[in-house]
Amino acid sequence: MDGRAAKAGAAEVLKGGLGALTVAESVRLADSAPPGHPVRPENLEHLAALLVERYESTQEVEAVRLAVELIRESAATTPPDDPAHARRLSWLGVCLRLRWECGGDVADLHEAVDIGRRSTRAAPLGHPVHVMCLANSGNTARSRYEALGDADDLAAAIAAFEGAIAAAPEGHDDLSAHHNNLGVALQVRFDRTGDIADADRAIAEGRLAVDGVSGDHPRFGEFLFSLAGSLLARFERTGAIADLDDAIRLGRAAVEATADGHAYKPERLAQLSMALRLRYVRKGLAHDADAAVAAGRAAAAAVPPGHVFRSAILSSASSAFLSRYETTHTAGDLDTAIRYGTETLEAMPEGHPGLSKSQANLVGMLVSRYARDGVVNDLNKAIKIGRQASENDLVDAVSRTSLLFNLGSALRSRFLRTRAVTTKQQAIAAYTQAAKDPQAAPSLRIAAARSAAALLADTDAARAAALLEKAVLTLPETTARNLRRADQEHALVTQGSDLACDAAALAMAGRPGEEQGVKALGILELGRTVLLSQALDVRSDLADLRRHHPALADRFTALRDQLDVNDSDASLEQVTFTEGVRLHGRPVGNDARNRLAEEFADALDVIRAQEGFETFGRPPAPEELLAEAEPGPVVVFNVSRYRSDALVLTSSGVATLPLQALGRKELARRTASFHAALRQATTGTSGSERRAAQKALGQTLEWLWDSAVSPVLDLLGHTRQPADDEKWPRVWWAPGGLLGQLPLHAAGYHTEPVTGVGRRTAMDRVVSSYTPTVRALRYARRRAAPTARARALAVSMPTTPGLPGGGRLRHVGAEVAALARHVPDLVLLSGPAEWGGPEPAPPADRAPTKAEVLLHLPSCPIAHFACHGLTDPDEPSSSRLLLMDHERDPLTVAGLAPVHADAVQLAYLSACHTAVSHAPRLMDEAIHLASAFQLIGFPRVIGTAWEVDDQMAAAIAGDFYARLRLPQQRIDTGRSAHALHDAVRDVRDPFPGTPSLWASFLHVGA
Repeated sequence: MDGRAAKAGAAEVLKGGLGALTVAESVRLADSAPPGHPVRPENLEHLAALLVERYESTQEVEAVRLAVELIRESAATTPPDDPAHARRLSWLGVCLRLRWECGGDVADLHEAVDIGRRSTRAAPLGHPVHVMCLANSGNTARSRYEALGDADDLAAAIAAFEGAIAAAPEGHDDLSAHHNNLGVALQVRFDRTGDIADADRAIAEGRLAVDGVSGDHPRFGEFLFSLAGSLLARFERTGAIADLDDAIRLGRAAVEATADGHAYKPERLAQLSMALRLRYVRKGLAHDADAAVAAGRAAAAAVPPGHVFRSAILSSASSAFLSRYETTHTAGDLDTAIRYGTETLEAMPEGHPGLSKSQANLVGMLVSRYARDGVVNDLNKAIKIGRQASENDLVDAVSRTSLLFNLGSALRSRFLRTRAVTTKQQAIAAYTQAAKDPQAAPSLRIAAARSAAALLADTDAARAAALLEKAVLTLPETTARNLRRADQEHALVTQGSDLACDAAALAMAGRPGEEQGVKALGILELGRTVLLSQALDVRSDLADLRRHHPALADRFTALRDQLDVNDSDASLEQVTFTEGVRLHGRPVGNDARNRLAEEFADALDVIRAQEGFETFGRPPAPEELLAEAEPGPVVVFNVSRYRSDALVLTSSGVATLPLQALGRKELARRTASFHAALRQATTGTSGSERRAAQKALGQTLEWLWDSAVSPVLDLLGHTRQPADDEKWPRVWWAPGGLLGQLPLHAAGYHTEPVTGVGRRTAMDRVVSSYTPTVRALRYARRRAAPTARARALAVSMPTTPGLPGGGRLRHVGAEVAALARHVPDLVLLSGPAEWGGPEPAPPADRAPTKAEVLLHLPSCPIAHFACHGLTDPDEPSSSRLLLMDHERDPLTVAGLAPVHADAVQLAYLSACHTAVSHAPRLMDEAIHLASAFQLIGFPRVIGTAWEVDDQMAAAIAGDFYARLRLPQQRIDTGRSAHALHDAVRDVRDPFPGTPSLWASFLHVGA
């Protein structure tokens, strides 16, 4: 064939592709221009490129093998000074890397890296070929890192991709590909080091890649897949559900954009399976588990034997089956997971960077099967694999922690079977190593510390306490400010439940005293109400900062307020999706919050660098907390599986009072009985049922007196009712956890005859207030004024849309009228008495809507809500006051977070469940409406612990305000606790055997 014919043949191939040509026919086509012919190198290059495309779409291994031969000859026969020489060398490196992917021969990978470096040196600087060579060389170096784990290769890859981006002109066709390559490499480095900055940057690069091409771009699916992978990796570290949802959406689009039979379809299915599995673990949606299993199984079936990614794909399938088993306990799922896990290890070459992670997974699965079947061989195999893997010097830090944790679990299981002390010590050692690894995810460090402490508690309480104390210090890492509230709450549910109370209990074990009491108090202050404390710490008094550094104060408050915006607010991120995946303009998910959180942290650093502001926004020192006992004692309870105590803060220090009768199991039983009786007291079908319920409530209050309250009051010397001319003492209760579900202020024997020392009840000895923590009380006191201007916001909801019977409250009108008698300067937001009746709806600017409430709240020192309240046990931040627009724009705990008010003094929440949370595993967090109003700035809040009677609520409110009124249009808010105490006692006295009517009302704060 002459030159024109040879070139025409190549052109025809380029126009139509290889089509149905066999590899042998492709060889003959390559020979259409004989050796030495000037067009032969160009033809060979074109054919090699088409063969690569063929391999990627069909997984035909022979195609990539022939491509290597053709491009090798093409490069060898091209003059070194021709720019095409560097390009063809670069292509040779790519083809060698693909051949390694097919067959796993590491020699191909080594040669590919060497060829890639040669091509980069051969390409003229500034020439477009140089950019291409940098990119291809980077991909090959990254592949070798993923195969062999040499960090120098990863560093070289990142440098190459950064060089390619810097050298590519604006608008270059391959710029998106370079951003994608850099994003993938950064994600790989994040997987190795755990540095969250790499994950953030990887996502940013991935977004640039996706935004830079159209949906019909041939690499669009690849870019979606890469971005999804980076989002998934960040979710695994931070727990931000928005990242996971985005990863699934993008991952599905990547799979849909990839044809069946494509070489990378299995990899994309496997990643989607992983993301769906993680969402199933987080949300428990069965369809996610089934979809994860289906995608994992399809990926495993599609990947050919010998493929270098086969092990990773099998591992993903294994994890999907395991996660479904852990919920459904279907035996076949666990067995399938172990089979895939075993095949994963068999498919991995020695020294593979992913080997240790896969070994850790298999160890965990074998331990699970041992727990199910009791087959000792599974346990022995798990320990053997775990020990061998943990001794491997090539294990990266992140994988080592998982490996040590699972090995610890295997050794613990063996100890429980054999009771061998050496095995127990080995388990503790493995858990302890995992707990101390600073590069591991905080959640894993906390879990490891818990496990080690559980084994140590009975023999070395001090060491167990030290481990748990460090875990408590780790909790804030799981609730970083860049996370949304739901993600923060989930992290605390999975990691924080009972952590602080166990740590504090062990700190007091052995020889409780002043020093141990102070330490336990410090632990409880750090580990309880983590989210509330996080908010309180950055709502410090800004007066000094504004006076000395006004610009810093303005920036600090602006960033803080933006981060406090409710999760449902779209102002942080404006996102549009076209066909479900396209990204336009501003980023999705947590990116905006991440940037704000980084700027906020920087602003804090700048403020703390100023003289006199070194502790700005930090928790108060222990001596500052102890000072809060000057106005009256603060009693912090701690009930744990190990022991129960009251930490009593007085002006002389911290006294530790063991409470042996306040056992954890008994507390749980009594609490359940109390709340069952509350329901029966209102829903009982007969008078006898309701009377029995009231009696049961009284019995719990008597037990609460004997086991918790009486010992504390005896210690404080409050053994009788104060005389008429004596000042009533105050006590602040910080119950924590499940104890917060019971009314400590109402504990006692209310129905027994009055003696010379008064009744044996808390209400007849002291004036009670509540606080979530000492730190929260300190915050409230620093904002409290003794009196307030007699101006109030009154929110009245006689009826409520969407509730049965309109949710009619017949006495809220009388309640608001009583308030108006004592506080004449009233901003009244009132709903209609009848919904759908003849009475017109109130004007929009005076309607009790969320917007109107938030408008008037900061300017009214007193706020009174007479309406329905709703507590959400699943998402306590969604607990709400039911206003006119509660169905479309509810006033929730989370919705109150951005509100700041400096002039407010008293909030009266005359609604149900406003001062208690029923979230089973978030009770230490005190996430309820009363704490939300405290955070706004109200130093004193009146709330309720359960449903209240409408008529009784009106009577107590009227009496309460009558006791606070002062001359000259002032209200004595400083006496709010005494006023409530007296008003409730006045109701209690005629009805002592009906505690459901009066014991619900409580005072929170200063």
